[in-house]
Amino acid sequence: MSAAAGHTLLDGPRAQPGGTGRIPSLDGLRAIAVAAVMLFHTAGSPFAGGYLGVDIFFVLSGFLIAGILVDQWHRAAGIALTEFWLRRARRLAPALLLLLLTLAVARLAVAQTSTWQWRAELFAALTYTTNWFE
Repeated sequence: MSAAAGHTLLDGPRAQPGGTGRIPSLDGLRAIAVAAVMLFHTAGSPFAGGYLGVDIFFVLSGFLIAGILVDQWHRAAGIALTEFWLRRARRLAPALLLLLLTLAVARLAVAQTSTWQWRAELFAALTYTTNWFE
């Protein structure tokens, strides 16, 4: 973007005004990251780019979330973190709950002996603490 167009060079890519907030130019990068992770998880794959795909997702997430917070800072001269986290929860919770429900139903079809372990794993997934769960 040029300064003549009303943006500085530091503004970076922007979504269309009045649009969904999506930056279309990032879709290709997202597709590459998804493909890298999926290929990494295929049986016997020599492709070692799964970690790169995860890293791309983290960088994209940080970039997009920072943009949301910076925009909010400019509009309201502050950041309402409670509102931000509630918006994220409303967006992510339905998919998470559907996944956990599907896993619970699938578990009924497979005999397992460690019920407490399974419940703890579901709780860790529900609370986004699986990285700390052993």
